[in-house]
Amino acid sequence: GAEENRIFYVAAEDGAGATTFLRDFAWRAAAEGYPTLVAGRGPVTVTGLEMSGFLTRLVTGGRDDIDGGRLYETPCVMVFDQNHWAGREPELLSFVREITRSGRRVCVLTATGPYVGLQILAERSFIELTTLSHQVMPGQALSLGQHLNRFLAPHGTDRSEQEWQSFFAASSVATGQGVAAFWIVLSFWLQRQVDLGETVQARVYRQFTTHVHDDAMRLALLRIAAFSTVGEPLPDELLPDSTTWPVSDCIEDKRKELGVLGLVRVRGEVERYWAMAHNLLGRYLINGLFYDHATREGLGFGDAANPEHLRFLLLKELAALPTLQSARLREVADTFAVSIFKVDPDHGHATLTPFWREVLDALDGMPRALRTTSRTFLHHCSISRRRIASDPDTFVMSDGERVELLRRATDDLRAALRLDGVPGAETDINLYNSLAHALHDLAEAEAAAGFDQSVVAASRAEAQEATRRAYALNPDNSFVVETHARALLAEGAANDAVAVQRALEVLNLAYGLMERPASEPRRNALSRLAERAFDLLMSGGGARDGDPDTEAGAIAFALAALSGGMSRSNGRPLSELSSDNRSAAAALLAAPVLAGNVQAVKLRYMLTVIDAPFNFDTQIGLLEALHGSGPAFTPQMELELGVLMFQVDRSHEGDRLFKRLRSLWRRGEHYVEVPTRLHWLLTAARSERRQVRARVVSSSEGRAFARVAEFRDVEVPFRPAEFGQARPVPGAALTAFVSFGHNGPLLRPLTAAWR
Repeated sequence: GAEENRIFYVAAEDGAGATTFLRDFAWRAAAEGYPTLVAGRGPVTVTGLEMSGFLTRLVTGGRDDIDGGRLYETPCVMVFDQNHWAGREPELLSFVREITRSGRRVCVLTATGPYVGLQILAERSFIELTTLSHQVMPGQALSLGQHLNRFLAPHGTDRSEQEWQSFFAASSVATGQGVAAFWIVLSFWLQRQVDLGETVQARVYRQFTTHVHDDAMRLALLRIAAFSTVGEPLPDELLPDSTTWPVSDCIEDKRKELGVLGLVRVRGEVERYWAMAHNLLGRYLINGLFYDHATREGLGFGDAANPEHLRFLLLKELAALPTLQSARLREVADTFAVSIFKVDPDHGHATLTPFWREVLDALDGMPRALRTTSRTFLHHCSISRRRIASDPDTFVMSDGERVELLRRATDDLRAALRLDGVPGAETDINLYNSLAHALHDLAEAEAAAGFDQSVVAASRAEAQEATRRAYALNPDNSFVVETHARALLAEGAANDAVAVQRALEVLNLAYGLMERPASEPRRNALSRLAERAFDLLMSGGGARDGDPDTEAGAIAFALAALSGGMSRSNGRPLSELSSDNRSAAAALLAAPVLAGNVQAVKLRYMLTVIDAPFNFDTQIGLLEALHGSGPAFTPQMELELGVLMFQVDRSHEGDRLFKRLRSLWRRGEHYVEVPTRLHWLLTAARSERRQVRARVVSSSEGRAFARVAEFRDVEVPFRPAEFGQARPVPGAALTAFVSFGHNGPLLRPLTAAWR
């Protein structure tokens, strides 16, 4: 069903063939009968809601997929290239979740750079499909040559084995870009456009200087080259003006003579773009210009310190163009903050690190209308500033400058929050989470710079409020939870009276995240949170009195039993701790003095799920004790309570709960999933799936429902095709199993696999 929608990604080095791989995959998927959509080369502006509407029309208005007379919705494959979502992974996730909420079934395929961000690694919906690199071995090169010779021989252009060996030796040197050069040179070498005695860079630049003499044309090609180095096609609107003939037409006229530059024309419904066939061709052209001092100075780039700086200056010139203010170019303009000018060495954005001050100035020099109206632009500018200010080893600056950078980052985030949210833009939860991080860092920087304690306290208080706002919006978002835990630790460290309670709350958050399927990339960070929570617990005044009749003392005894005999810093989740320790801790947490302690009950529930996964009666009792306790009772817990109510024959209560949850899913984004132990309705012995009897009812909503006798006639949806029906037949009797998703129960045929 739609809850199984996934985003598969291909991690690829620049120019390693990701686009070719994606398009080949799309062709094969379409050939197998899957409706397949491939995004064009330009920016994607469609929202998840718009795509949901399109897919609904595709399913209901197109040709039905008939299999033995049964109607069934075939999942749609959607293919995006790296430039479509680079730096916007949370937006991609929102895009897919909107489609999922509509009930449509999709498999999304996209590409990333070789550095995969934590937002991908820590989210279950993202699954790595494969990795692509430039690496090629001598034997592989020869095999490729033998394969290509079959097609070259009829034209008399095949190459001997010795020629292939010489070509490989000349083009595949042991450097990152050198390996990629094998694939770039290959096409030109086969067409005899280059010989092995001339580098590709020399050939590219020689064609540029030989065939292009007009300054507007030269600048146009350099702008295309600069944009190609960042994997983006250049819109025609960003080409320079010409006093004679439109530059775009001049490029078209020269394309044949400039063959080695690999110029590609990209056309949308209305938009027109230029690009180069490979990102390294753009780098070769820019590198060649850097070493041609006279031409470089004539074009106004005499101040370039090195080829990378020249590339930045070309991009900076583009970023300052007033044309970027137009609504049609908003996606292109946002990309400067999202990826082109992003400075974040730990997340793969390190090339512009040496001139980070110039980069920040370039962002400030972009059109004011953009800088004051785009949530995305403001958010990503603030991320760069915060990452720069928070890395003193890489970015050397005074304490005062660090404070100013962080204050500017917080100002940008506050400005973004004042703007109205629109579909596809940054969400409030992302902005509040980033604001909380920036304010925490600001408080630390102000303290290090010797600011008055009242100033530091004000920043910390605002950080706590931003954290609270983010956590209230979605207490199941792992990044928000980590930010919330950081705020709780700071609060506990500043106030002994709440230290023990905050320490337990952080442990619950850390252990809860560790149990998630995609927690491995964050294991070290979560381990550090747990260790700091234990340290805070042991240092809290309430924990030192050793009185088990007080809440603080009882919590201290229970957690001491949980961690007894083990290192706190090993980063193991609860399920990997000693079962004896878990049992002892659960018994201590059941003490009467902790009956009303939300965090103690929450930890006890997590322990019960591990050691008694099918003790549904105890689990439902603990969750009901937590119900109404505010953010501590998360939508994930509410989802589990709803399923448990169906499991213990309280179906009407469960149905009411899921109606509320479906409304909650429609209003916002929530990271929830049904645990494996609750995926199917089970018998009383919890050893087998329970069969139910149902009768189909008529419905005007376009979906098929049946009243389930075992649920006291609660109506449950089903897929007619799975039960051999082309369409729902009112009154028909069904015998089925019941599976649970985030929207509630679903009838499944008796042939459904138990997984």
